[in-house]
Amino acid sequence: IFEAIESAGVDALLDATLAWWSEWFSRAARVESPDPAFDDLFDALVLAVKVNQASTGALSQMSQYAYTWLRDTHGPSIFYPRIGLAADFRDMLDYQYGIAVVNGDLSN
Repeated sequence: IFEAIESAGVDALLDATLAWWSEWFSRAARVESPDPAFDDLFDALVLAVKVNQASTGALSQMSQYAYTWLRDTHGPSIFYPRIGLAADFRDMLDYQYGIAVVNGDLSN
């Protein structure tokens, strides 16, 4: 991490991070209701689901938790397709499939 900061610079990395999240968030469905607080809550839910998804596609509901549980994919497996984030859903399914192949079952 420190090497990346030194070579790219903090500002460039922050700009790249903001660009990535902005592009990702722009692909999600948006809600416009009469209640701005509800709209904000919906946006926060979209982000909360994504920050719990690793780059492998695995989902874990706890920060710094090393395991993923099949039960934790239930909500996102319904939510992602409904908000237009099929690629994130596919990543999640690919991860679960890969684990099932390696383990020979869908156990946690």
